[in-house]
Parts: sequence; C-alpha cells; structure tokens
Amino acid sequence: MDLPPCFALSNSNVKNNPSQKMFFKDMSNSLFGKFAQNSSNSKTEIVWSQHRLEEIASKFNILEIYNLSDTSVLVEYDTILSKPNLKSNVYIGAEINAHARIIIHDYIRLLEAKGISVFAVDTDCIFYSVPKDVQDPLKFTDSIGDFKSVIPSDCEILSYHSLGCRNYSILYKDLGNKLHTITKVKGLSLKSSHMSQLIDHQTYESYIEKHFQSEYQGLVLPQIRHITLKPSFNVTPTLRTFNFKNDLFLKRYVKKNDSDYKTYPYGFIPN
Repeated sequence: MDLPPCFALSNSNVKNNPSQKMFFKDMSNSLFGKFAQNSSNSKTEIVWSQHRLEEIASKFNILEIYNLSDTSVLVEYDTILSKPNLKSNVYIGAEINAHARIIIHDYIRLLEAKGISVFAVDTDCIFYSVPKDVQDPLKFTDSIGDFKSVIPSDCEILSYHSLGCRNYSILYKDLGNKLHTITKVKGLSLKSSHMSQLIDHQTYESYIEKHFQSEYQGLVLPQIRHITLKPSFNVTPTLRTFNFKNDLFLKRYVKKNDSDYKTYPYGFIPN
C-alpha cells in the first residue's frame, strides 16, 4: 500500500486495546460472516411500498411476512433461482477456513516436535502444556496474527478440568499469590441472573466427580438468554435450559501409528 513510515506497526508500538479489539472482532464476524454466506439462501428485506412487495411476489416465493408498522413489512423470500456466486460467498469463505486449518496444524507440529503436549485445538487457538525445561516456540505479542495468552505466562496453574473443547475450568495463582479462575462452557451463560449458583472451578470439579466419572450423564441447568425476536428485532430475556453433559463423542482422535485408524473420544487414553 506504500504507506508512510509513521503507519508502520511493530511489537514495540502495538498496545493491547480491549475495546478496539472487540469492535474489530464484531466487525470481522459481521462482514466476513456475511461475505461467506451462501447467496442461494433465503433473503429478508424490509418493504416500504406496495410496488416492491408485488415485485418480490412476482419473482420469488415468499416464505414469511411480518407487519412492522402501518407503512412497512418484513418479507422473507426464497431465492432458489439465484445461483451461488463463484467469485465470493461460501467458496472463498471455505478457502479461508481451509487455509486456517493448515496454519494451525503447522503450529501443532511445531509444538509436538518440541515435546509439548497439545490438549485441544479450535479455529484460532491451541491449548497445550509446556514443560518447565522447554522454551515455548510460539510468538506472543499484541500484534494481529500473533498468539495471545489466555492466562499469564508467569502464573502457577493449580488445577485444570475439561469435558471437551471450549468446555473447561482453570484455577491459577499469580505472582502475588492471588487466585484466579477461568471457566468456559460453550452454550452456557455463566453470568445468567437465573443461575442457582456460580459455576467456577469448585462447582465444575464437583460436577465431574459426582456426575461425569464414567457413564454418559447430564445436568439440566436453567439460564436467562437474551433472544432477538425476528419480526421486530427487539431483544428480550428468555428462560432457557442447558444440558451440561459429558458428551465426548463429537470430538474424536486417532492414536498414532494405528493403521486401523480406530477413533477414541476426547480425554480417553488407550492402553
């Protein structure tokens, strides 16, 4: 782009900005998510005139109509006659995801070559354990494209429990001997006002010890989720339930040097 030197970025002049980071993340999810959307899906449009409504009805199959006001309606119509755009949409979106998998697997091979155990992998993150006598080969900075640490690198991890990817609880101690906990459960709002108790490392560990030792079980937990109503786009709190379970069969792995390619559930260590 031939930018002047004042716009050059380096590890020294890049700083952590949580608000700007969240804004960029929301914009990326919105723009790239819309960019990768299949163009043959149904479309939703706010119609303000009788002429436009008749135009849509003459060309497409109308699926739903919602009355928004005295002068506007929300129309969802099927664009089955539209062909996917070969120059964008789902094709380029799939290419981006495929390229990301190659990058993340290169990092996994780099870690394993150093004798580092990898526990879980997501689209843009790796969870692994580094022995004390091994130097972490990954680069951690605030710059875009480099890794960011979820927990401080100089902390002491006291406990770690997991029921799968994006379903874990970590208890660690910082340099000031202050305890911190990070608990993440995909699909469960840990800050819901209707939760009977706060789910932290203690409750997470108790769930595993009491309910998730060997058999497939689940706990039904109530939670308040904010749902967007489709016709009006108003956000309203709704009481929902979440099945907190030890379903470890969706994420499976293949044991090394196994020519039969037998798969094992996440967390299972074969003899």
